[in-house]
Amino acid sequence: IAQPGRDGDFLTLGQATARQREADALDVRVFRKLTDGAPPMLETQLKLHVSGSAREQLLGPALPQGFVATALAGGLPARLDPNGRLRVQLRSGYWTLALAARGTAPLSKIAFKAPAVPWPKQEIWSYADAPALRTTRVTGAQPIDPAQAEVREDWRDLPAFVMTNGATLAVEQRARGLGANADARLHLDRNLWLDFDGHGLSADDRLMGKLGANDRLDVAAPWRSEER
Repeated sequence: IAQPGRDGDFLTLGQATARQREADALDVRVFRKLTDGAPPMLETQLKLHVSGSAREQLLGPALPQGFVATALAGGLPARLDPNGRLRVQLRSGYWTLALAARGTAPLSKIAFKAPAVPWPKQEIWSYADAPALRTTRVTGAQPIDPAQAEVREDWRDLPAFVMTNGATLAVEQRARGLGANADARLHLDRNLWLDFDGHGLSADDRLMGKLGANDRLDVAAPWRSEER
């Protein structure tokens, strides 16, 4: 039987002729969470909307270069082939596959090359830094509101980016480790008064907190600091 029909716990050997079969269609959305670290980690979430007959589908390659898969889970039978493509046994419904991977080198630049259809032409990436390891800045990709992009709830506190075909996500290292100011915690209390003529402002800034390893706080002119 080339295409047995599956309906929950029931199996039909041969296509049903009593009713018109739904056309085969597949919609794929891809969300990733990139976490800096030693090693860096990449979580990939594939959301699949499947209609039509039960069938086997090849997707991918599922991972960008520089990452090695460590785990695969989801509601559909699936495996990762040696060439990096996902082989999935599809059936009608809404499904989620989760693929975990580790990086083989420290994060620097990651290029996104969209695989062949039905893989989408763009993905949504979230980035989580590792401040205990280093301070980083992400450039090169278009930011997007995580809620608008329907990023999963537990990733919405992270910055999100749209990765289109050919886009590059650059991770720039600003500082290594926490540095001398690891314990610095400052709070700014600011009051502003508008001059009567409307052409100027008077400001009173009060910084309170802990300076960490530093024993002084410098401010640029015309400001001046007074220790209290």
